Amino acid sequence: MDCFVRYHRAMGSRHAWFSVAAIVVAACGARTGLHAPEIVDASPDASDAAPDVSHDAPHDAALDAPADAPPDAPPGPPGCADGQREGFIDGKTFPDIGGCSGGWSIPGVMAFDPGFAPECPTLATFDTLQPRCGRQGGDDGSNPSGAGCDVEDLCEAGWHVCTGAADVTSHSPSGCTGAALANDPSRFFVTRQSSNGCGDCATGTRTDPDCDSKSCTTGCAQSARTSNDVFGCGNLGATSPIVQCGPIDRFSNNLCGDVGTNWVCKDDGTGLCEAYAIVHTGPAFGGVLCCRD
Repeated sequence: MDCFVRYHRAMGSRHAWFSVAAIVVAACGARTGLHAPEIVDASPDASDAAPDVSHDAPHDAALDAPADAPPDAPPGPPGCADGQREGFIDGKTFPDIGGCSGGWSIPGVMAFDPGFAPECPTLATFDTLQPRCGRQGGDDGSNPSGAGCDVEDLCEAGWHVCTGAADVTSHSPSGCTGAALANDPSRFFVTRQSSNGCGDCATGTRTDPDCDSKSCTTGCAQSARTSNDVFGCGNLGATSPIVQCGPIDRFSNNLCGDVGTNWVCKDDGTGLCEAYAIVHTGPAFGGVLCCRD
Protein backbone atom coordinates (compact mmCIF):
# COMPACT_ATOMS: atom_id res chain seq x y z
CA MET A 1 0.00 0.00 0.00
CA ASP A 2 2.88 2.42 0.71
CA CYS A 3 3.85 2.01 -2.92
CA PHE A 4 0.56 3.68 -3.97
CA VAL A 5 0.95 6.42 -1.36
CA ARG A 6 4.41 7.34 -2.50
CA TYR A 7 3.23 7.72 -6.09
CA HIS A 8 0.24 9.73 -5.05
CA ARG A 9 2.37 12.20 -3.10
CA ALA A 10 4.92 12.40 -5.83
CA MET A 11 2.35 13.38 -8.50
CA GLY A 12 0.41 15.76 -6.25
CA SER A 13 -2.69 15.66 -8.38
CA ARG A 14 -5.77 13.53 -8.54
CA HIS A 15 -5.70 13.77 -12.34
CA ALA A 16 -2.15 12.62 -12.42
CA TRP A 17 -3.10 9.68 -10.22
CA PHE A 18 -5.50 8.40 -12.79
CA SER A 19 -3.02 9.11 -15.56
CA VAL A 20 -0.32 6.98 -13.99
CA ALA A 21 -2.56 4.38 -12.38
CA ALA A 22 -1.51 1.74 -14.81
CA ILE A 23 2.17 2.56 -14.20
CA VAL A 24 1.70 2.37 -10.47
CA VAL A 25 0.00 -0.95 -10.61
CA ALA A 26 2.69 -2.20 -12.91
CA ALA A 27 5.44 -0.96 -10.61
CA CYS A 28 3.79 -2.28 -7.49
CA GLY A 29 2.84 -5.47 -9.13
CA ALA A 30 6.42 -6.29 -9.59
CA ARG A 31 6.74 -6.29 -5.78
CA THR A 32 3.35 -7.64 -4.78
CA GLY A 33 2.66 -10.13 -7.49
CA LEU A 34 -0.26 -8.07 -8.80
CA HIS A 35 -0.79 -7.66 -12.48
CA ALA A 36 -1.78 -4.50 -14.30
CA PRO A 37 -5.41 -4.49 -15.35
CA GLU A 38 -6.18 -4.67 -19.01
CA ILE A 39 -6.92 -1.21 -20.44
CA VAL A 40 -10.15 -1.33 -22.39
CA ASP A 41 -10.81 1.13 -25.18
CA ALA A 42 -14.05 2.85 -24.20
CA SER A 43 -14.64 4.44 -27.59
CA PRO A 44 -17.48 2.78 -29.50
CA ASP A 45 -16.49 0.35 -32.18
CA ALA A 46 -17.17 1.68 -35.69
CA SER A 47 -18.98 -1.48 -36.63
CA ASP A 48 -21.33 -1.03 -33.64
CA ALA A 49 -21.89 2.70 -34.09
CA ALA A 50 -23.75 2.46 -37.40
CA PRO A 51 -26.08 -0.31 -38.52
CA ASP A 52 -24.90 -2.45 -41.36
CA VAL A 53 -26.85 -1.32 -44.42
CA SER A 54 -24.46 -2.51 -47.09
CA HIS A 55 -26.62 -5.52 -47.95
CA ASP A 56 -30.12 -4.59 -46.90
CA ALA A 57 -30.47 -1.09 -48.37
CA PRO A 58 -29.80 -1.84 -52.04
CA HIS A 59 -31.78 -5.05 -51.78
CA ASP A 60 -34.80 -3.28 -50.31
CA ALA A 61 -34.56 -0.47 -52.84
CA ALA A 62 -34.54 -2.92 -55.69
CA LEU A 63 -37.58 -4.68 -54.28
CA ASP A 64 -39.45 -1.42 -53.78
CA ALA A 65 -38.62 0.05 -57.21
CA PRO A 66 -41.31 -1.73 -59.23
CA ALA A 67 -44.02 -0.61 -56.81
CA ASP A 68 -42.82 2.99 -56.93
CA ALA A 69 -42.16 3.15 -60.69
CA PRO A 70 -44.81 4.83 -62.87
CA PRO A 71 -47.07 2.46 -64.77
CA ASP A 72 -46.53 1.86 -68.46
CA ALA A 73 -47.90 4.65 -70.62
CA PRO A 74 -51.26 3.73 -72.13
CA PRO A 75 -51.43 3.36 -75.89
CA GLY A 76 -52.23 6.51 -77.78
CA PRO A 77 -55.61 7.26 -79.36
CA PRO A 78 -56.44 5.01 -82.30
CA GLY A 79 -56.74 7.82 -84.83
CA CYS A 80 -59.72 6.02 -86.39
CA ALA A 81 -63.24 7.39 -86.11
CA ASP A 82 -64.63 4.01 -85.07
CA GLY A 83 -62.10 3.66 -82.23
CA GLN A 84 -60.21 0.70 -83.64
CA ARG A 85 -57.07 0.49 -85.78
CA GLU A 86 -56.41 -2.13 -88.41
CA GLY A 87 -53.00 -0.81 -89.52
CA PHE A 88 -50.03 0.28 -87.40
CA ILE A 89 -51.95 -1.40 -84.59
CA ASP A 90 -49.28 -0.92 -81.89
CA GLY A 91 -50.25 2.48 -80.51
CA LYS A 92 -47.14 2.70 -78.32
CA THR A 93 -44.81 2.24 -81.26
CA PHE A 94 -46.97 4.29 -83.63
CA PRO A 95 -48.71 6.97 -81.56
CA ASP A 96 -49.18 9.38 -84.47
CA ILE A 97 -50.31 7.21 -87.38
CA GLY A 98 -52.94 4.51 -87.84
CA GLY A 99 -54.54 2.47 -90.59
CA CYS A 100 -58.35 2.69 -90.55
CA SER A 101 -60.46 0.23 -92.49
CA GLY A 102 -63.81 1.26 -93.92
CA GLY A 103 -65.62 2.54 -96.97
CA TRP A 104 -66.68 5.90 -98.42
CA SER A 105 -68.97 6.84 -101.28
CA ILE A 106 -67.99 10.45 -102.00
CA PRO A 107 -65.21 10.11 -104.62
CA GLY A 108 -61.65 11.24 -104.35
CA VAL A 109 -58.63 11.60 -102.10
CA MET A 110 -57.15 14.65 -103.80
CA ALA A 111 -56.84 17.88 -101.82
CA PHE A 112 -57.30 19.90 -105.02
CA ASP A 113 -60.26 21.08 -107.08
CA PRO A 114 -60.60 18.89 -110.21
CA GLY A 115 -61.80 21.95 -112.09
CA PHE A 116 -58.12 22.89 -112.38
CA ALA A 117 -57.23 19.58 -114.02
CA PRO A 118 -57.82 19.88 -117.77
CA GLU A 119 -56.81 16.24 -118.26
CA CYS A 120 -59.75 15.11 -116.13
CA PRO A 121 -63.46 15.80 -116.20
CA THR A 122 -65.03 16.99 -112.98
CA LEU A 123 -65.35 13.53 -111.48
CA ALA A 124 -65.40 14.31 -107.78
CA THR A 125 -67.24 16.51 -105.37
CA PHE A 126 -64.57 18.86 -104.09
CA ASP A 127 -63.98 19.39 -100.36
CA THR A 128 -63.01 15.89 -99.37
CA LEU A 129 -60.91 17.59 -96.66
CA GLN A 130 -63.93 17.79 -94.35
CA PRO A 131 -65.93 14.90 -92.90
CA ARG A 132 -69.29 14.54 -94.58
CA CYS A 133 -71.10 11.95 -92.44
CA GLY A 134 -70.10 13.05 -88.93
CA ARG A 135 -67.13 10.67 -88.76
CA GLN A 136 -69.45 7.67 -88.70
CA GLY A 137 -67.28 5.68 -91.10
CA GLY A 138 -65.09 2.71 -90.31
CA ASP A 139 -65.50 -1.05 -90.27
CA ASP A 140 -66.39 -1.04 -86.55
CA GLY A 141 -68.66 2.00 -86.78
CA SER A 142 -72.32 2.46 -87.58
CA ASN A 143 -71.67 2.92 -91.31
CA PRO A 144 -68.99 0.43 -92.44
CA SER A 145 -69.84 0.82 -96.13
CA GLY A 146 -69.35 4.59 -95.85
CA ALA A 147 -72.62 5.72 -97.46
CA GLY A 148 -72.54 9.51 -97.63
CA CYS A 149 -68.98 9.58 -96.23
CA ASP A 150 -65.70 10.71 -97.67
CA VAL A 151 -62.18 9.65 -96.77
CA GLU A 152 -61.90 12.11 -93.88
CA ASP A 153 -64.83 10.45 -92.10
CA LEU A 154 -62.63 7.46 -91.29
CA CYS A 155 -60.24 9.54 -89.13
CA GLU A 156 -61.12 10.63 -85.62
CA ALA A 157 -61.24 14.31 -84.67
CA GLY A 158 -57.72 15.72 -84.31
CA TRP A 159 -56.43 13.47 -87.10
CA HIS A 160 -56.44 13.73 -90.90
CA VAL A 161 -55.89 11.54 -93.94
CA CYS A 162 -52.11 11.54 -94.38
CA THR A 163 -51.29 14.00 -97.15
CA GLY A 164 -48.52 11.98 -98.74
CA ALA A 165 -44.97 10.69 -98.47
CA ALA A 166 -43.65 13.54 -96.32
CA ASP A 167 -46.56 13.26 -93.89
CA VAL A 168 -45.98 9.52 -93.46
CA THR A 169 -42.29 10.16 -92.84
CA SER A 170 -42.99 12.71 -90.11
CA HIS A 171 -45.60 10.57 -88.32
CA SER A 172 -44.21 7.04 -88.57
CA PRO A 173 -40.83 6.05 -87.07
CA SER A 174 -40.50 3.24 -89.64
CA GLY A 175 -42.22 4.58 -92.74
CA CYS A 176 -44.67 1.98 -94.05
CA THR A 177 -42.97 -0.88 -92.21
CA GLY A 178 -45.37 -2.12 -89.54
CA ALA A 179 -48.53 -0.95 -91.31
CA ALA A 180 -49.53 -4.61 -91.68
CA LEU A 181 -48.20 -7.75 -90.04
CA ALA A 182 -47.29 -10.89 -91.93
CA ASN A 183 -50.47 -12.73 -90.94
CA ASP A 184 -52.83 -9.75 -91.41
CA PRO A 185 -55.65 -9.84 -93.96
CA SER A 186 -54.87 -8.09 -97.23
CA ARG A 187 -55.25 -4.36 -96.67
CA PHE A 188 -54.29 -1.15 -98.45
CA PHE A 189 -54.39 2.16 -96.55
CA VAL A 190 -54.54 5.07 -98.95
CA THR A 191 -53.04 8.55 -98.49
CA ARG A 192 -53.62 11.70 -100.54
CA GLN A 193 -50.37 11.12 -102.43
CA SER A 194 -50.69 10.87 -106.22
CA SER A 195 -48.40 10.96 -109.24
CA ASN A 196 -48.02 12.16 -112.79
CA GLY A 197 -47.92 8.65 -114.17
CA CYS A 198 -45.59 5.64 -114.25
CA GLY A 199 -45.61 5.31 -110.47
CA ASP A 200 -43.60 8.55 -110.20
CA CYS A 201 -44.89 10.28 -107.08
CA ALA A 202 -45.37 14.03 -107.17
CA THR A 203 -43.03 14.80 -104.27
CA GLY A 204 -40.76 17.34 -105.96
CA THR A 205 -40.89 21.07 -106.66
CA ARG A 206 -41.38 21.36 -110.42
CA THR A 207 -44.53 23.15 -111.59
CA ASP A 208 -43.90 23.38 -115.36
CA PRO A 209 -46.48 22.24 -117.94
CA ASP A 210 -44.91 18.79 -118.18
CA CYS A 211 -46.08 18.08 -114.65
CA ASP A 212 -49.43 16.54 -115.46
CA SER A 213 -51.12 13.14 -115.09
CA LYS A 214 -49.59 11.52 -118.13
CA SER A 215 -46.06 12.81 -118.66
CA CYS A 216 -44.26 10.57 -116.12
CA THR A 217 -42.01 13.54 -115.40
CA THR A 218 -39.70 13.20 -112.40
CA GLY A 219 -39.54 15.84 -109.67
CA CYS A 220 -43.01 17.40 -110.01
CA ALA A 221 -44.82 19.06 -107.15
CA GLN A 222 -48.24 17.73 -106.28
CA SER A 223 -50.99 19.77 -107.90
CA ALA A 224 -54.49 19.49 -109.30
CA ARG A 225 -52.97 17.98 -112.46
CA THR A 226 -51.06 15.10 -110.80
CA SER A 227 -54.03 12.79 -110.21
CA ASN A 228 -52.69 9.54 -111.63
CA ASP A 229 -53.01 6.54 -109.25
CA VAL A 230 -53.19 6.56 -105.44
CA PHE A 231 -50.49 5.56 -102.97
CA GLY A 232 -50.31 4.28 -99.42
CA CYS A 233 -49.13 1.57 -97.04
CA GLY A 234 -50.15 -1.98 -96.20
CA ASN A 235 -49.70 -5.47 -97.56
CA LEU A 236 -51.91 -5.08 -100.64
CA GLY A 237 -51.19 -3.20 -103.86
CA ALA A 238 -48.52 -2.90 -106.50
CA THR A 239 -44.98 -2.41 -105.27
CA SER A 240 -43.30 -1.53 -108.56
CA PRO A 241 -42.66 0.82 -110.15
CA ILE A 242 -42.71 3.36 -107.33
CA VAL A 243 -40.42 6.32 -107.92
CA GLN A 244 -39.50 9.11 -105.48
CA CYS A 245 -42.26 8.25 -103.00
CA GLY A 246 -40.24 8.19 -99.79
CA PRO A 247 -41.38 5.47 -97.41
CA ILE A 248 -44.62 4.75 -99.30
CA ASP A 249 -44.39 1.26 -100.76
CA ARG A 250 -47.82 0.41 -102.27
CA PHE A 251 -50.01 1.89 -104.97
CA SER A 252 -53.24 1.18 -106.80
CA ASN A 253 -51.88 0.74 -110.31
CA ASN A 254 -54.06 1.50 -113.32
CA LEU A 255 -57.76 1.90 -112.44
CA CYS A 256 -57.16 0.37 -108.98
CA GLY A 257 -56.38 -2.97 -110.52
CA ASP A 258 -54.06 -4.12 -107.72
CA VAL A 259 -55.90 -3.19 -104.50
CA GLY A 260 -58.96 -5.42 -104.36
CA THR A 261 -62.46 -5.65 -105.74
CA ASN A 262 -64.13 -2.97 -103.61
CA TRP A 263 -61.65 -0.28 -104.58
CA VAL A 264 -63.24 1.51 -107.55
CA CYS A 265 -61.37 4.12 -109.62
CA LYS A 266 -63.68 4.59 -112.61
CA ASP A 267 -62.76 7.81 -114.33
CA ASP A 268 -63.34 8.70 -117.97
CA GLY A 269 -61.45 5.60 -119.03
CA THR A 270 -58.10 7.28 -119.45
CA GLY A 271 -56.69 6.09 -116.14
CA LEU A 272 -55.32 9.59 -115.47
CA CYS A 273 -57.78 10.66 -112.78
CA GLU A 274 -57.99 7.82 -110.23
CA ALA A 275 -57.14 10.11 -107.31
CA TYR A 276 -60.29 12.16 -108.07
CA ALA A 277 -62.53 9.18 -108.80
CA ILE A 278 -61.63 6.63 -106.13
CA VAL A 279 -64.27 5.25 -103.77
CA HIS A 280 -64.15 2.31 -101.41
CA THR A 281 -67.42 0.41 -101.36
CA GLY A 282 -66.93 -1.50 -98.11
CA PRO A 283 -64.55 -2.24 -95.25
CA ALA A 284 -62.73 -5.16 -96.85
CA PHE A 285 -59.20 -4.66 -98.18
CA GLY A 286 -58.35 -1.63 -96.04
CA GLY A 287 -59.23 2.04 -95.98
CA VAL A 288 -57.24 5.18 -95.21
CA LEU A 289 -54.06 6.11 -93.41
CA CYS A 290 -54.71 8.70 -90.68
CA CYS A 291 -52.04 11.04 -89.25
CA ARG A 292 -52.31 13.05 -86.04
CA ASP A 293 -52.86 16.79 -86.65
